[in-house]
Amino acid sequence: MTKLKKENRKNGLKKIIILIIEVFTVALIANFSVFNNRVFHHFNNSFVYETGDKEKYDSKISEEFKNKIKEKFKNNVEAYHDREGSVISNNIKIKQSQLLLRKWLKRPLLGYGYGSYLENFIRSEEAPFSYEMVFFSLLMKTGIVGILFWIFLLFSLIHIKYKYGKKDISDFSSWLFLVVSFGILVQTNPLLFNSVGIAFLLFISMDVIHTFAAYKNKSKQKVKGKRKIIKNCDDTKCIC
Repeated sequence: MTKLKKENRKNGLKKIIILIIEVFTVALIANFSVFNNRVFHHFNNSFVYETGDKEKYDSKISEEFKNKIKEKFKNNVEAYHDREGSVISNNIKIKQSQLLLRKWLKRPLLGYGYGSYLENFIRSEEAPFSYEMVFFSLLMKTGIVGILFWIFLLFSLIHIKYKYGKKDISDFSSWLFLVVSFGILVQTNPLLFNSVGIAFLLFISMDVIHTFAAYKNKSKQKVKGKRKIIKNCDDTKCIC
């Protein structure tokens, strides 16, 4: 039985690795064929920002930095505007992270609550509590206790999904890939604290509940089947 479990785990791990390789290969081919290398270009821009005084990060770029970008992309106007926009966005996110951390340090354990926001740095008048840097925002809102709760919740869902759904490793791999993808997406996009984020959390939670219920139902069917066989043996006085 132990050997069978080990073999199933190895097969499951192989399928997950194969899925990752397949997704990466498709993304690589699509990047160079359909998207004209824009996917990797956008990914590279995600890490570009203007160095300088940390207190002065804002939506403006210095002329010196603009000239550097123009020089690098002088033959590609689209790439120039894309890089310029990325730098502005990254500068704002850096400043946002600094301010959120600064406020969190005043109440590190419990935070300020989900409706709290930075009075001197509001990104949206309709949703002032919404920020792109979700991790730092969550830390400021819920504190260390809240972050630990979210981590516990996430790993509990993963554990339950794997424990009761590992026989269908393809389903588990797809579910995990979806969760990780959404987790990466919301790190720099304000999607967690709105209808999209809440709907997604409900979806993955309901899927875990469905997996658990299906496992329990199968277990009951097996028990009923065994009882039926034993009863038939008793009725016919056969040796089981």
